[in-house]
Amino acid sequence: MKRHTKDSLVSSILLDDVFMNMRAEAVAHFIASLPNEEKLVLYGCGTIARILAMQHAEELTKANVIFATTDAPRENTFHGFPWTKASQIPLDTSKVLLLSATYEDAMCEEIGFLHNTDVIFLKQALTEGINESLLTKALQHVSHEMDNVLQCLADRFSDDDDVICFLDPDLSMPYLEMYASMRKAGKKLVLLSRSHVPSKIPYDKMEEYGFADFFYEAPSLHYLWVMIPRLLQKANFSIVNAWCLYYTFSIFNHVIETSKAPVVVWLDSILSQVVQVDGARQHLLEEQGIDEKRATALEKTLSHRAAGLVSRIPTQMIDKMKEQHESKVPSLLFYRPLLPIEAPVQRTHESNRPPKVIFVCSLHTRPDVTLNIGWPLESIYEPIEVFTNQGIEFHIFNPLDVGGGYGTLREMDRKNHLLHYSGAIHPEDLLQEIADSDYLWLGRRVPPCPSGYHETHLPLTIFQAVSAGTPVIVSSELSSLAQLVTDFNLGFVLASEDWKNVRKHMEAFDYETSLQDIKEFRKSLSPERMALRLTDFYETIHRSER
Repeated sequence: MKRHTKDSLVSSILLDDVFMNMRAEAVAHFIASLPNEEKLVLYGCGTIARILAMQHAEELTKANVIFATTDAPRENTFHGFPWTKASQIPLDTSKVLLLSATYEDAMCEEIGFLHNTDVIFLKQALTEGINESLLTKALQHVSHEMDNVLQCLADRFSDDDDVICFLDPDLSMPYLEMYASMRKAGKKLVLLSRSHVPSKIPYDKMEEYGFADFFYEAPSLHYLWVMIPRLLQKANFSIVNAWCLYYTFSIFNHVIETSKAPVVVWLDSILSQVVQVDGARQHLLEEQGIDEKRATALEKTLSHRAAGLVSRIPTQMIDKMKEQHESKVPSLLFYRPLLPIEAPVQRTHESNRPPKVIFVCSLHTRPDVTLNIGWPLESIYEPIEVFTNQGIEFHIFNPLDVGGGYGTLREMDRKNHLLHYSGAIHPEDLLQEIADSDYLWLGRRVPPCPSGYHETHLPLTIFQAVSAGTPVIVSSELSSLAQLVTDFNLGFVLASEDWKNVRKHMEAFDYETSLQDIKEFRKSLSPERMALRLTDFYETIHRSER
């Protein structure tokens, strides 16, 4: 079994409910391997905790485990085992095993007083406890599911149909409208998706509402990646589209190699850029064994195997990458389809109210995410001070905050009436929040870095702002983003050393003209126009392969 297949399968077992019993069995194996004299607490009382207590009681009894929960226990025992409140775990506890892969940050905060306790994450327990028998059983489950999908495809389409497949597709309304436009032009569309992708349309209505000819929902992206290579060996697609992130290059080369149909890669990042950033380089090396030499090799292989590249990365950077690898793969500059929000906001600029600025971005606490490739948590503290000191409302929405781990920001929110902090909300609600704001902030103070990634990357948030009709404020260090904003008058550019004067720049900015220019730019990215651009690109690929 290839490393990336095994890694994806382990992650699927860790996260997907279809593998809950296997997950519990692997964790039970791990618990059985621990020395019996250690005091082990299992933190969590969800499904996996119940399966462990009921089906693996022998291993748990030998390990003398007790269970813990965030809230006070409502009963004396947990399926026969002692349990306690997490905040009351004995200080001499040797190990605490977190029985959740979703709320780890909040759980660690809850037991932060246990300074000398070894905290074990669920992924570690699963990885060390899993065996070849469990992996084989999980792979058989995925293979059986793949056979069912292939049979559905065979029943639905003939060999003569022009079937375009999208792997892990964007299911926002602009993209769905683009898919519908492609279908109206005579294309057959297959959307192979996964659970929890945000969408206003229920998954079981995608076909009925005309957005797909066949829609499939996998339990997770990891499950999908295990299934896809084998499925693409047999399915009769005319084109396969797949989104490639910097940490999925290894998987993508395998997908392209095994696919019967030409694969169009939707490229999010240039790997040889990302690997030059300290934190990302260390993460890639530790997690996937990818150093700069390996990154260059993977990128070269992808640029030669792909039938086409679709990306919002500036054309000159894609051309530079192709030239470096002596690749002639066709490429398309493709931002994303956009729709205006359903109820546009009528902005008024009363002099007696403070300007409202919104910041929407994942605030990372991982050490591999630095200012050169994203927004580390500590990078937001300076903008908070700069904006609120100038009497500007600053609203932060952090998609990574699903229930804990950002206590400092919540405390700052309580103390500063101009600061408003929120965790993850639905993307459609987020779009409305952007529309209700005067500006969207896309600035960060970036230190010098040889990769140039921050200079070329275009965050998706800029297109959310265009869709919402909200001007943006962007740092000059983010040069490609700044150029896009300048070229289409989507807001204004502000050097980091001039942040202290942001309110003066707001007052001097021709706001009404920018609103009109944003509308015109949005029209150029309508779903109908983007569908036409994409289908024309497919024709270019087919002609080049004849």
